[in-house]
Amino acid sequence: MTRKKWLYILIILALLTPVLVIYFSFQGNPVAKVNSKFTAQRYLAKTYPEDEFYVGDPFYNFKVGGYEVAVERIGDKSAEDYYFTVVGIFGTKVHYDPIYYENLDEALIRELEKSANEEILEKLQAEIKEIQEVHANLEVLKGRYPEGATWSRDLELEKPFYLWVAIDGQDLKKEDVFKIAKDMQRILNEEKYNYERVSINSQVFHEGSRILNYSIGFTKDKKIKQRHVSIDNKHLDIH
Repeated sequence: MTRKKWLYILIILALLTPVLVIYFSFQGNPVAKVNSKFTAQRYLAKTYPEDEFYVGDPFYNFKVGGYEVAVERIGDKSAEDYYFTVVGIFGTKVHYDPIYYENLDEALIRELEKSANEEILEKLQAEIKEIQEVHANLEVLKGRYPEGATWSRDLELEKPFYLWVAIDGQDLKKEDVFKIAKDMQRILNEEKYNYERVSINSQVFHEGSRILNYSIGFTKDKKIKQRHVSIDNKHLDIH
């Protein structure tokens, strides 16, 4: 094949690539569609081995960037279908499991979160005066703990928790928020909290509005750098 023909091929590929990317973004791709059903079947067999399920054909939902798969528990005619979401270029990851969320112990979670928030807030405020509010998102399945179970950082949660933190950013600069994030990571790690990610939101009040001026997120082990601090200017709803 001549150089000229290769050049034509490369030009055609360059023109087609963005078209295909846009198409797949809204319609999905056939490989991912086929794999999504097998992925859901394997996930169900591993996660809920005591039950049998009928798995329907996947359909693409561009809003979530993945395939939704209707799942019916065999023998349970009273229940509606569960819609699992499978994502990934080749449809290999279950992103949303509605059975899991249906089985969360919401009442116990609310009690545990209340105590966890109070404890974590006290620990952080002892060193970081700008902290105003924290909220830990915990997940515990029904039946794991008896009624009346109380919060402890040693509790076995379904997965490490996510922590949302609000700080007073009135007199803070970017480097101040960076230092707060580093101090917060150190404290949480020293106290051996089992968290997945922390989101810090620095906010100020101006003319009755709450404005987010800086934000930063970090995980347990990743090194925090000043460039991770985002400069924002977003109005937030005041509830």
